[in-house]
Amino acid sequence: MNPIWLLTTAILAPAACGAFTLTLPRRDLTQRVGLAILGPALSLLLLGVFVAKHGTDAGVFFRAWMPQLQLNLQLNADRLGLFFAFLVAGVGLLITLYARAYFGPDRDALYRFFPSLHLFMTTMLGIVLADNFVLLLLFWEMTSVSSFLLIGWERDDPTAVKKAMQAFVVTGMGGLALMTGLILLGQHTGQWTFSGLFGSPLQNDATTRWAFVLIFAGAAAKSAQFPLHFWLPGAMVAPTPVSAYLHSATMVKAGVYLVGRLWPYFATVLPIWPKLILGLGALTMVYGAFVALQKTDLKQIFAYTTVSQLGLLMCMYGLAAFTHEGQPNLIWDVTQVLNHALYKAPLFILAGAIGHVASRQLPQLRGFFWRNRTSWIMATVLLLAAYGLAAGPGTLSFVAKEFFFYQVYHAFEASHHPAFYLLIAASIATGMFNVAIFIRLATTLLARPVVASSESSGESEGDGQAMVDAHPAADAHTHAAANAEHTAAPLTAHPAGHDASGASGGGHGHAHETGFWPIFLWLPGAIVVAFQFIGGLAPGVLDRFVLQHLEPSRYYERHLPSFVDILGHLSHPQLPLIMSGLAIGLGVVLGFLPLLRREYDDPLDHAYPGFYNLVTKGGGRAFGSLQTGHAAWYVALVWLAFVGMFAWSVGFDFDGLVRQWPAEARFELERPGEFGQGLLLTFLVCLTAILLTVVKDRASRVLVLGACGFSVTAVYYLYRAPDLALTQISIEIVSLVLFLLVLSLLPSEPPRPRVWVMPRVTIAVAVGAMMFWLTLTSSVGPQPSGAFRDRYGQPIANLGEFFLRNSYEGVDTTAVPLNRWGGGVVNRAAPDQRDTKQDLHHGAGGDNAVNVVLVDLRGFDTMGEITVLGLAAMGVWTILRRRRGFKSPKERVEEEEARLAGKRFLRLDIPEPTGEPDSRHQLRFPTVGQVGDS
Repeated sequence: MNPIWLLTTAILAPAACGAFTLTLPRRDLTQRVGLAILGPALSLLLLGVFVAKHGTDAGVFFRAWMPQLQLNLQLNADRLGLFFAFLVAGVGLLITLYARAYFGPDRDALYRFFPSLHLFMTTMLGIVLADNFVLLLLFWEMTSVSSFLLIGWERDDPTAVKKAMQAFVVTGMGGLALMTGLILLGQHTGQWTFSGLFGSPLQNDATTRWAFVLIFAGAAAKSAQFPLHFWLPGAMVAPTPVSAYLHSATMVKAGVYLVGRLWPYFATVLPIWPKLILGLGALTMVYGAFVALQKTDLKQIFAYTTVSQLGLLMCMYGLAAFTHEGQPNLIWDVTQVLNHALYKAPLFILAGAIGHVASRQLPQLRGFFWRNRTSWIMATVLLLAAYGLAAGPGTLSFVAKEFFFYQVYHAFEASHHPAFYLLIAASIATGMFNVAIFIRLATTLLARPVVASSESSGESEGDGQAMVDAHPAADAHTHAAANAEHTAAPLTAHPAGHDASGASGGGHGHAHETGFWPIFLWLPGAIVVAFQFIGGLAPGVLDRFVLQHLEPSRYYERHLPSFVDILGHLSHPQLPLIMSGLAIGLGVVLGFLPLLRREYDDPLDHAYPGFYNLVTKGGGRAFGSLQTGHAAWYVALVWLAFVGMFAWSVGFDFDGLVRQWPAEARFELERPGEFGQGLLLTFLVCLTAILLTVVKDRASRVLVLGACGFSVTAVYYLYRAPDLALTQISIEIVSLVLFLLVLSLLPSEPPRPRVWVMPRVTIAVAVGAMMFWLTLTSSVGPQPSGAFRDRYGQPIANLGEFFLRNSYEGVDTTAVPLNRWGGGVVNRAAPDQRDTKQDLHHGAGGDNAVNVVLVDLRGFDTMGEITVLGLAAMGVWTILRRRRGFKSPKERVEEEEARLAGKRFLRLDIPEPTGEPDSRHQLRFPTVGQVGDS
C-alpha cells in the first residue's frame, strides 16, 4: 500500500468509524462499541505496518493537490510525529473502553459520544503527522471544534456551555495567531512545510521574530500557558473520559508538539526563544502546582497539575536553546511527554471512577481505601498514579524529573545568568507541591474512617468491608456500593453524567450495571500506570521496545537509566540530585503541615467572563458611539484613518517632511506680479475651504463652496489654462444654481445642537496638508527608474514631461521586445533599434497637452461625469415638474383637517417632555356614533 494512503487511512480511521456508529440503531450497543473500538485499533495497526515497512525515519510523503495554494497532502512520519500518533491512538483505544464502562448502558449518551471523541482523535493524528502548514492549521482548528462539542457535553447545563465557549474562544484566538505566524513565516522563507523549512537558512530578522512570537502564542493558548491556562480547569465540566484523553494525549499536547517540532529551527538562532519560553513556562509550572495543592475536587487538582506539567514541558524545549558538550541541551523530550501521559491518564480515569461510587471531593473521601473491595482497587491505582505525579523513586517520572533538572543545570553552566537561580527555585517548588499533593491524597484515602455506631455493630473494623465515612456528604452511591460489596456482588458502574457537575459526583440514583464492563472503570488506568513502574524499575524493557525506536533526542544517555542508576550518584551528588532531594523532603513536610489547605480561587478564572462582558456590553457601547447614523461622522473617521496611516508611514517625523521638501518644487515666474497674485488666490482657496467647516447654514455653505471654486478658476486663468478655467467656471455656475434650487425645496433645517468647530477645522487642515504633500511629491518628487524612456532608451524625468514631449507626435517610446509586440502601431524607434524594438504609440496630435490628457486618459472619467450630470438633470427636471402641484407639509395638514371637518373625533394629545401638549403628535379616534361613517 502506498505510504501516503497508509498514513492517511490511519489518520481518518477513528473519525470514519465514529461516523459509522451513527448509522447503527441506538439499541445495538455491542455493535456500536465494537465499531468504536475498531477506529483507534485500526490506526494502531496501520501505524505499526508503516513502521515495519518503512521504519521511523522514512521521511516525507507527498501528494500534489493545488500546489499554487500550498494545499498539498504532505505527511511527515518521523520519530516525533510517530510517537505522538501512537500515543494518541493507544490512549484513545483505552479511553474508548473506559467510556463504555463510564456511560454504562446509556445508549443515547454513547450514540452522541463516540463520533465526537473519534473526531477529536483524528484531528490530533492529523496535527502530529502533517508536514504542510495549511494542513496543520486545518486539523488545529478542528481540535477546537471537536473539543467544544465534548466540553459542552451537558448541553442543557449553562455552566458547561459557557466553559465550552471559553475553551473555544481562547484556543480559537490562539489558532488565529498561529495562522498569522505560519503565513508570515511561509511568505518570508518561501517554505510552507516543516521539512522544507529545516532545509532553508534562517535569519534573525524582525519578520522571523514576529512569526515565532505569533506561532508560540498559538501554541501557548492550546497548551494552557499562563495567563491563558484558565480554560483547561474550566474544561473539567466535560465527562471524565474527555478529561482523561484531553490531558494525557490530545489537545493540550498540541502546543507542546508544535514547539518540539520547531525548536531545531528557531532555538539556536533566535535569542528571544529561551527568554519567552522559559519565562512563561516557569511561571506556568509553579503557578499550576501551587493552585492544585489548594483544590479539593479531584479533577480540578489533576487539571492544575496538568497546567504545571505543560509549563515544565515548555521549559524543557526552551532550555534546548543552550548547548552542553557540543550537543543541544535537550534530554529525551519524548520520554518527558510519555511520562506525563502515563500518570495523568490514570489519575483522571480513577477520578471519574471514584466519582461513580463515592465523590470527587477530597474531604468526603477520608478512609475511602477501606470501604470495600471496589474502593480498595480504585484507591490503590489512584495512589500509584499520584506517586508518579510526585516523581517518586521507582517510577519513570523520577527519571524524567532528573532529566529536566540536568537540563536546568547544563543551561546554568552554559550561561551563568542570575535568572537561572529563579528557574532552579521554581523547579524545586514545583516538585515540592507535587509531592505534597501525593501526601495529602494518601493521608486522606488511607485514613481510618470514623464508623457510625449504627453501622459498626456486628462488623470488624479490621476487615475493610463496608467501612462508610460518617461525613454527612457520604451519598447514596457509597452505601449502595458498600452493601453490594458486603453481599459479594460483582463490581458495578453507573450510567452517564455522574461527575458532570464537578461537585460531588454520584448521587444520580441510576440502577447499577453488572457484567463484564464495570471492570473497565479502573482497568485502563491500571494498565497505563503499570508502564510508569516498568520505566522506573525495568527501563530496558521500555527503552528496547518503545523509546529506542521513537525517541529523537537521546543526548547524554545512550540508554534509559533506572532510579537505581541515578541514586548511585549519592556519593558525589550534583545539583540535579540535590534539587530532587529538596523537592521530596520539602514536599513531605508541606504535605503534613496545615499550610495551603484552604480552597484557592484562581483569579484568572474570571478573565474570560470579564472579557465576555467587555465584548458584549462594552462592544455595544462602542458600536453605538461609532455607528451614529451621521454621514459627516463616518467621513471624519475615514479621513482620520487616512491621516493616521500617512503619519505612521512617515514615522511621525513631520519635521523631516519639511526638510525633505523637493528641490524641484519652486516658483518659476515669467511676470513680475504673478507671485503676489498667486499667493492671494491660494489664500482665498484655503480660507474658503476652511470656512466650509465653520459655516452651519446650508445656503451659506453652498455660497462658500462656490467662492472656493471661483478662486480655483482664477488660479487656472492666472497660470494660462483658459480651457480649464472655462470648464471650471461653467461647472461652478451650474452647481451653484442647482444647489440653491434644491435647497429651496427642502424643509427648514431644524436647530442643531452645539457643534465643535475646532475638531472639524483640525481634521480639514490635516487632510488638506496630507493631500498637498502627496500631490507635491508625486508630481515633482523622484520617480521610479526606467518608468518612462525616450526613443533612445534614456529615462524621462516624470510623467508630465512625457506628456509634453508626446502630445503632438510620438517622439518617445517605451520599447518592448518583438515577441511582446502585438502590431498595429507606427514605427518611430531609432534607426539602430528598428529590427529589435517597436514603438507603442504615434502621438496624440494635439498641441495643448492638458486637453490631450483629458481626452486620452480621462475619457472614461469624463463619460462618468457626463452620466452623473445627466442623472442630476433628470432629477431636477422631475422636481420642476412636480413643482406645479407641490404642497408643503403644512398645506397638506390643513387640507386633511378641512376634509375631516364636521366629523367628531376623540383627540389624544401626546405631551412634550415639558408637559405641554404638542399639536404635531396627536392620536385621533372617531367617536362611537361616527365609527360607521369613518
